[in-house]
Amino acid sequence: MVVNAPWRFKIMGYDMDLVERLMPKILETIYSMTLSGIQPTIDLISKKLSIPPLFVNEVLKLALNKGLISGDNLSLTEAGRDFVLNYRQTFIHDKLIHGKYDLENISSGVVHEHLKYSHGLDDDEINSLKDFLSKFDGNVEEAEPLTNLRPGERGVFMYAMGGYGILRRLSDMGLTPGIELEVLSAGPFGGPFILRVRGYEIVIGRGIASRIYVKRLK
Repeated sequence: MVVNAPWRFKIMGYDMDLVERLMPKILETIYSMTLSGIQPTIDLISKKLSIPPLFVNEVLKLALNKGLISGDNLSLTEAGRDFVLNYRQTFIHDKLIHGKYDLENISSGVVHEHLKYSHGLDDDEINSLKDFLSKFDGNVEEAEPLTNLRPGERGVFMYAMGGYGILRRLSDMGLTPGIELEVLSAGPFGGPFILRVRGYEIVIGRGIASRIYVKRLK
């Protein structure tokens, strides 16, 4: 439950800009916990994100005022779920494609059209990305290039940059969003990667591997 604490957060050195910028991550954590069957609480969110509970509460008060969560059990409203999915799609576009995340794009509704007309993705590809992001029970900011993984390390395939061609090629090899993979070897001096996917070994070039983003598994 969101508590209306009798203090102003600015006294502790925080401002509304920081509250606004952390809201997507906090709401995404609620979304992911719910997908995993976990009842979100302020303490759980605080521990997950290493953010003080009082600060989490302040962010949630703002989210409640915006109609993004219900006040009873920290569940997202339909608007809240849309906000999280827009945040994830925006992050994929801004951070992974362009290298810079822009908070202002979250509610602008322009990312779909931009992916379609500027990056050559068709509606099916964009809808596939949205479908994966709606089922992903982690934090989209955990995405990192496959090339960061060392032999023996595992990850979950999230997405690949490069348009329809690369996605179709990877799909034919068994690499689809949400599938687990293991790095068996990484060739030196720009050599290929050998992966275990669905019980099979596949080989991909380092150039393609650098375009694949995964969530590292512990």
